[in-house]
Amino acid sequence: MKLLTAAQLAELLGMNTAVVLRWHRAGRIPAKIHTKRFIRFVYDDVIEALHATLPPADPSFLVY
Repeated sequence: MKLLTAAQLAELLGMNTAVVLRWHRAGRIPAKIHTKRFIRFVYDDVIEALHATLPPADPSFLVY
């Protein structure tokens, strides 16, 4: 289990570090270690949390 900083996680997800920190503060993604100035994330835990918050797929959008 590799712990990632917010910047490292943001780079892996292709987004801004501020978004990662905002999602964490909002409770959307979990942190493994969290103090006032020290936050570390586990990539697999974050991906699982994000998948859990996605709305269900709408089958009408499928193209056959």
